[in-house]
This record gives sequence, structure tokens and C-alpha cells, in this order.
Amino acid sequence: VFDAAIRRAHGTRTAAAAVTELMSLLDFGGDAAAAAHAAAGHTALALDDHADACAAVARAAEQSAEEVAVIKQRL
Repeated sequence: VFDAAIRRAHGTRTAAAAVTELMSLLDFGGDAAAAAHAAAGHTALALDDHADACAAVARAAEQSAEEVAVIKQRL
């Protein structure tokens, strides 16, 4: 679970960075551009939030695995 959550967090952060970079490369203006930039910013923030949640799951899974190992040693 730890490894999967870490990979998901990394992939999600990579996607957020790609969205942000892509928007910086586009050269257009007007209301459509403003809407596109706002939507991309919202998407990047949502992806970053998801990456944070994945990292929290990874930390919790790692801690749980360590606790299980300690309990197994006691038995």
C-alpha cells in the first residue's frame, strides 16, 4: 500500500506540473484564455490536494506496517 500510494502521489504531482507548464506554453488571450487558465489552476490545485492525500495514506500505511512488525516480534 505504501509503495502504491507514493507512486500515485508522485504521478499526480507530475500531472499537476504538466498542466501548469502546458498552460504557460499556450499563447492566446481573451475570455477563453482566462477561463482556460482558471480551469487549469483549479485542476492543478485539485491534483496537488489529491497528491497530499496519497502521501498521507502512504505515511499511515508505513506507520501501520511498522506497528504490525513490532506486534509480531512480541508474539
